[in-house]
Amino acid sequence: IAPSAIAIVPAAGGESRQLTAATHMHASPRWTPDGRSLLLVADLGGVRDIYQLALTPDLTPQGEPTRLSTGLGAYSVSLTADASRMAYSILRLRSNVWVAPLSRD
Repeated sequence: IAPSAIAIVPAAGGESRQLTAATHMHASPRWTPDGRSLLLVADLGGVRDIYQLALTPDLTPQGEPTRLSTGLGAYSVSLTADASRMAYSILRLRSNVWVAPLSRD
C-alpha cells in the first residue's frame, strides 16, 4: 500500500545500494540460485504480483522488473534452492463496521 524500496548491503558491512525506486510497494526480495536476479513482490501493475529484477555482475539492475504473475495479490514469495518451485502467500485484510443498538441502562 505504501511506497517502499529494495536495497542490498554487503554481508560484511558497508554501504547499501537501493535497487528499486520508492515509488511503489516493493517487498519480499529473494535471490535466485544463480545470484543474477531477485524475485520480489511489487504493485507496479496496480495489484501485488511477483516480479523478477535482473542484475548485472556488479549488482546493478538491468532495466525494469519483469512481471511473472498476473492478479495473484501476492504478499511474499519463496523459491526452492534449485529454482524448480516457487511458493507465495496471499494476505487479504478485511474490516467491517457493525452497528448494534445500545440501551441506556
